[in-house]
Amino acid sequence: MSRDFYDRFPLVRNISEETPETKSFSLDLASEPFRFRPGQFVTVTLELLDKRRARRAYSIASSPLDPDLVLTVKRMQAGVVSK
Repeated sequence: MSRDFYDRFPLVRNISEETPETKSFSLDLASEPFRFRPGQFVTVTLELLDKRRARRAYSIASSPLDPDLVLTVKRMQAGVVSK
């Protein structure tokens, strides 16, 4: 994975509920192609409501041939980001 993906702010195109505790987020990367190999992950940094930042690693759930990058997240009871 190239480091050029850092500092990108992709649009969330779709959120799919896979199970009551698991959702898949489709990120629109059409304007910013992103190459990866199956099994790779991305590190996501989010700004929380209280202005703190949280960093999490998520496995890529989509194929490198798909137009969107899909991340599937399971809600964790004590999770700071997954809630």
